Amino acid sequence: MKNRRIAVFTGNRAEYGLQFPVLKAIDDHSDLDYQLIVSGAHLDKNFGNTKNEIIEDGFEIHDEVKIMMGNENESATAIAIGSGILEVSRALSNLKPDIFVVYADRFEGFAAVIASTQMNIPTAHIEGGDITEGGALDDSVRHAMTKLSHFHFTTNQEATNRILAMGEASWRVHTVGFPAIDLIQNNNFASPQEIENLLSFDVGKPIVLFTQHSVTTEFKLAQEQLKPSLDALSQLKKDIQVIITYPNADTGFKNYIKSVLANAKILSETL
Repeated sequence: MKNRRIAVFTGNRAEYGLQFPVLKAIDDHSDLDYQLIVSGAHLDKNFGNTKNEIIEDGFEIHDEVKIMMGNENESATAIAIGSGILEVSRALSNLKPDIFVVYADRFEGFAAVIASTQMNIPTAHIEGGDITEGGALDDSVRHAMTKLSHFHFTTNQEATNRILAMGEASWRVHTVGFPAIDLIQNNNFASPQEIENLLSFDVGKPIVLFTQHSVTTEFKLAQEQLKPSLDALSQLKKDIQVIITYPNADTGFKNYIKSVLANAKILSETL
C-alpha cells in the first residue's frame, strides 16, 4: 500500500515558521509523504528569497507557485489571488495529492484553497476560527477559507466554537493548539548568543521588537499610519535597542519600507 500524499502550501516566511512542526511530523510519519508547494514572498528577492531557508531546513520543494504582484493599487490583491488560483491548480494537477493543507488567513492561502476545493481535493485548514479585527481583510478571508475547507485544525476552543457556529460538522473540527508551541518545547529557536552575533546587539540591554504591517484596505495611508509608531520609537532612551522587521507582502508594503528607510538615520541618531 502506497503512502498517503499530503501537499502543504506555504506563501510567506511567518507562515512557514508555524508550519515547520507540521511538515516535520508528516516527514517523520512512516505512512505519509509530504509534497511542499512554495509560493508568494518565499520567491521574492525583496523578502530574502526565503525558499532557501526551507531548503536549508532539509525539506524538498516539489513545486514553486509564482503569484503576480502588480502595482500598489486597489486591484493588486485581487490580481494576485487570480494568478495564484491558476498556478496552484497547475501544481496540484501535477502532484495529485490525497490531502491539501493550508494555513491561516493570507491571500496566497485563499487562492490555494479555492483551487484545491474546486478540484475536489480534500483540504485541511489550520488556524481557522480566529479573530483579527481592526478593519483588515484577515477575518473575512480566514472565514471564507474555513467554509471552503473540509477539515479544520484550530489553535483554541473559542476558534473551534466559531467554526461550529458556522455550521461545520463537529467531526471535521479538531482543537490541536498552536504549532509554534512545538518549536518552543523542542528548543527550536535562536539563543541569545545567536541573536547577539547576528544583529551585533548587546542582549544584556533592553530590546524592542517592532512589527507593523500595512492595512490592505487602507494601503494609501501606510506611511501616515506608520509615522506615530516611528515617532514613538524615536523617543526611547539611547540604551534601548530596536529591531524593526520587514512587513508582509501586502499592498502598501513598499511605502512602509520607504518610511522606515527615510527615518532610519533619525532613529539611529536618536537611539
